[in-house]
Amino acid sequence: MRRRIIFIIVGVLTAIDLAGQLEALSLRQVIGLAQHQSIVARKSQTLKTTRYWEYRSYLSNYRPQITLEGRFPGFSRTSQEVIQPDGTIKFKGVSQSNIIGAITLSQPITFTGGTLFAATDLQRFNNQVSNSTLYNGTPIIFGIEQPIFGFNELKWDRKIEPLRYLESQKEFTAEMEGIAVTALDLFFTLLIAQVDYNIASTNVMNTDTIYSITQQKYEMGKISKNDLLQIQLEGLKASKAQMTAERDLEAAELQLRSFIGYGQSDNWQLQLPNSIPDLLISEDQALHQAKNNRHEIIAFQRRSLEADREIALTKGTNGFSASLFGTIGYAATAESASDIYNKPAEQQTLTLEFSLPIVDWGRAKSRTETAKANRKLIQNEIEQDRIDFEQVLLTELTLFRQYKKQVKLNKQVDDLAQTRYAIAQDRFLLGNLSITDLILALQEKDNSKRDYIQSLYNYWRTHYRIRLLTLYDFESRQTIKY
Repeated sequence: MRRRIIFIIVGVLTAIDLAGQLEALSLRQVIGLAQHQSIVARKSQTLKTTRYWEYRSYLSNYRPQITLEGRFPGFSRTSQEVIQPDGTIKFKGVSQSNIIGAITLSQPITFTGGTLFAATDLQRFNNQVSNSTLYNGTPIIFGIEQPIFGFNELKWDRKIEPLRYLESQKEFTAEMEGIAVTALDLFFTLLIAQVDYNIASTNVMNTDTIYSITQQKYEMGKISKNDLLQIQLEGLKASKAQMTAERDLEAAELQLRSFIGYGQSDNWQLQLPNSIPDLLISEDQALHQAKNNRHEIIAFQRRSLEADREIALTKGTNGFSASLFGTIGYAATAESASDIYNKPAEQQTLTLEFSLPIVDWGRAKSRTETAKANRKLIQNEIEQDRIDFEQVLLTELTLFRQYKKQVKLNKQVDDLAQTRYAIAQDRFLLGNLSITDLILALQEKDNSKRDYIQSLYNYWRTHYRIRLLTLYDFESRQTIKY
């Protein structure tokens, strides 16, 4: 009995010393570390930034564009063929410069898909052989370029791209919650490994103490050789389990450290998250939050619009199409630059181009019907994805309620099993309990502890899975945003 007390005191003092050296990390702290400093989180943040600038690029398509174009210097000195009046050819030397500059202001028309523009340009031509200079320019010109019965890309982009950007923002939130679930899995993998190692270490210490006492009883003739060997066998099993648990503990710790970016020099001890929130989540509430927050719901709408866009694109490129181009402004040619702006002449242009397929052997109709069939297929896929998504969420809610009950039940079982083993151990030392019953009590103690930890894992995993599927924090009652 004295030796057992010594072992217990040494174990308690060792635990106190280690607790003073280790940093205690809770589940929420580990999740926070993973979401802020893990490589996966940094990649998600980079992708979010990329999508933001892609959206900014899309917005710029609808704003006025100012373009400066030019050619300077445009000098050439060469010889070229010149056809004579009698049809013969002579080669003459050429030395000239041709400088051009232009500024254009353009504005897309979202509703029609056309473009309004205003421009000005000036060209200076210098013939160095004849030492003459000529200017040509357009002081101002206004124009429009308008497709007719064509595909309006700007109109469709305005419907789809804002949805794509909003989808990307919510997808980033979902990725961060996904990181939380992964961190939770690694947290409990390490926590279970820690518990297994602690159980194994305690069992090694207890079986060693029991073996010493049993050996004394055997020498006194109070127990059989078989009972002594049984205790010795249990001690060897406990040592073997301790080595296995230590190996699993090192592997699990390495995985968690690698994921959350924690240094190897940092000492820690995970805290058991046995305080669970008392949440009541209805199916209607969860489905409502999922429809408001999940990126898949936006993706369903985007995919449907993209299918409609393909039909519009097919119709716009297969049938009759036309394009109208018109300008009005001033232009002039003069020997000085000032005359270009002092005495310009009016100019107008108007062009209508069209294309009408006469015989295409049903190609246009085939492409249109193919696009319609693809749209129907996509709509069916969207409906199936919607049903699958809701079913996954409802399943998680059912499991959440079940695991919540299991945590409370397994906690009661664990407390009873620990108390029962302590009593069984004392009874065995007093000689009032068989070795078989002691081993059964030991196994029940270990299994009940593992069952309790596993039920906590199941509960917290479904808790964070529901957060992931709804992007809603039911504890604080607010939408999750990052």
